[in-house]
Amino acid sequence: MTPIRPLQRLQVTDAVRAVGDWVQRRRAIDADPPPPRDADKGPLPDLKVLITAEEAFPEFERLVLAAETSVTCGFRIFDPTTRLLSEEARAIGETWADLIAHVLCRGVRVRMRISDFDPVAVPDLHRTSWQSLRLLRERAAEEGCSDLLDAEVCLHPAQAGRPVRRAFAATARKSLRDIADHLNAQGAARRDDYMKDAPGLGELLDRDENGDLFVQKDAVPPMRPVTHHQKVAVIDRRCLYIGGLDLDDRRADDKDHDRAGSRTWADVQLSLTGPIAAEAEDHLLAFTDEVARRTPIAPSRPGLLRTLSLCATGRNPLQVGPDEGLCEILDRTLEGVAGATDFIYLETQFLRDLHFSRDLARRGARQPDLGLIVVLPSAPEELAFQDARGMDMRFGEHLQARCLEILRRAFGDRLTVVSPAQTRGAAPDGTRAVLCGAPVIYVHSKVSIFDDRLAVVSSANLNGRSHHWDTELGVALTDRAQILHLRDRVMRHWLPPDPDPALLDPATAPKAWRDLAKANRDTQPARRTGYLLPYPWAAPRRFGRPIPFLTQNMV
Repeated sequence: MTPIRPLQRLQVTDAVRAVGDWVQRRRAIDADPPPPRDADKGPLPDLKVLITAEEAFPEFERLVLAAETSVTCGFRIFDPTTRLLSEEARAIGETWADLIAHVLCRGVRVRMRISDFDPVAVPDLHRTSWQSLRLLRERAAEEGCSDLLDAEVCLHPAQAGRPVRRAFAATARKSLRDIADHLNAQGAARRDDYMKDAPGLGELLDRDENGDLFVQKDAVPPMRPVTHHQKVAVIDRRCLYIGGLDLDDRRADDKDHDRAGSRTWADVQLSLTGPIAAEAEDHLLAFTDEVARRTPIAPSRPGLLRTLSLCATGRNPLQVGPDEGLCEILDRTLEGVAGATDFIYLETQFLRDLHFSRDLARRGARQPDLGLIVVLPSAPEELAFQDARGMDMRFGEHLQARCLEILRRAFGDRLTVVSPAQTRGAAPDGTRAVLCGAPVIYVHSKVSIFDDRLAVVSSANLNGRSHHWDTELGVALTDRAQILHLRDRVMRHWLPPDPDPALLDPATAPKAWRDLAKANRDTQPARRTGYLLPYPWAAPRRFGRPIPFLTQNMV
């Protein structure tokens, strides 16, 4: 079925927002580096750095296969029809539904928390989540193991105040009418098949005497702008799988990225063991109650970094987003900024947090020897591959252009910003899916490395949404050997085989990467070495648009 065209994110800002927290964080940039935390002493045991699904999915499969008592997961997207990749898993079936059924039949308890989405803004994602839940439950019932499966679809309870929802009700109703018209045009069978996995739409759409869907004239649909964005699994409270990678075939790329640009997906996941795994499972079993204010947020989960926001209390009727809860990922990342003296490496899907960028710029201005490499996709996924041009897309590109300009003014030639592309040619197609004559490689990683002192790997992008709104989870590495291993793995991924040592040396890497990217730009795609190209600075400046009074946390 043709995907339903989603409503562009409803754009409005909170009337009044407190600034004390980020002012306090900015002051930390001028302070001395904080001492190591007690919870971070010593290396994380058995750490594995997994680059792309080629490495991550088989590792995840082996961990689940080895489970003895429990598997507990929290994902934004978890598709049970995802193909299995490892030889061990393929010996028992073809898809993740087969793998889950296999461990259930062995008596392993499986707990699954799958994110839900606003059914008006992103109906296809909403439907995908509920479809995944149905498939898991049906398979467990077929195997007679329903009692061992605890699966839920979880929608963040925060929503905009009623005056805001009323102001945008006409826009939301139009989107609902478009959805209804699209489904009605598919015929009764396909329409009803879609709706059985879209309960949120079922609550907003009525049916006439013929069974056709329609929207009530004065309906005021909800606005739920916050999601659970974490990607984490815990096996037997002993093994932890965590990072930026969800589970579906869209993300099943390898390190060669030799496929259509729209099928590429660069990501980083970690696998490790130790007490931190039990802390992560406790988080997964508690976060839905915490964000709904049914229970207090746990003040500390040693070894973990969280972003948790709370459903609004209703005291501000003009509020769009949630109340702030915990910003541990941002706080720890800013500690890394505050202590950095030589080299920072950032690999991220988005760089849109103006406050973070200003903090980073201030540190760069104070540390004349501090170099910075930023690896970004050349364009957001929806813009590159779907040519989406809504307000949210334009505002996000505007923020990223501003953030990068802030860093350029502070760092000068100590800053290198690069985007990867494949080493094969592609004809221009009028979209940003082609960079310097080659199909882009889509970057989804969330890795921040500060000298050899601290690294943060998480589900969080460097934007206001991940820093303040969405549910995110990550870990901090403080063991020098592990940080150096992580840095070497993620940097080598983009470089030619047997790279020049200058490309890996923190003192020379920013210039060496910039020179390599420029040389690749001036070379035919098939003759390029590595994947690096200069980031297209002008494109987001041309496309981006400021939206007055809009909070950056929306995008």
